[in-house]
Amino acid sequence: MRLDSIAPKGVAPFEVVKDEIKERLAAEKVLDTFVALGTAISQQAQRDGLEAAARQRALEVETTELFTRSQPAGGLGAFNEAIGAAFALPVGKVSAPIRTRDGVFVIRVDARVESKKEVFELQKQLQRQQILGAVRQQMVRDFLEGLRKGAKIDDRRAAIRAAERRSAS
Repeated sequence: MRLDSIAPKGVAPFEVVKDEIKERLAAEKVLDTFVALGTAISQQAQRDGLEAAARQRALEVETTELFTRSQPAGGLGAFNEAIGAAFALPVGKVSAPIRTRDGVFVIRVDARVESKKEVFELQKQLQRQQILGAVRQQMVRDFLEGLRKGAKIDDRRAAIRAAERRSAS
């Protein structure tokens, strides 16, 4: 870790954050433009298909691998509105534009693998055992560390070795 700068507490003066605000507003304006484009693409995709709507604008449809709510999805990122929409959108439907902090997405869910409760129940038991094992190991480590810290150790190895040398001679 490295400390880059120190700033006084409180609200930063406008002059200090002015450039950051300008950059953020410019990015917001670009995203607004992409939302309008995304709306047009989404409407055309409802009629002609997503690939045709993208092709007409010289864009390419990207496909992600299957993903879960908690893992990053290629091209979509992680923990954002697009990921949430992917789990809410019916299979085969094209979404309205989805604005995230980093971009605007028009998505179509091609496949969804529903979770199976039986598989989860088996995994849950295994996960519980793994977590309990890790917690137990940590408790033993903490206990031993506490013993080490609280122990009064009188190291007499040098005296014992000296006595051994004298008795050997």
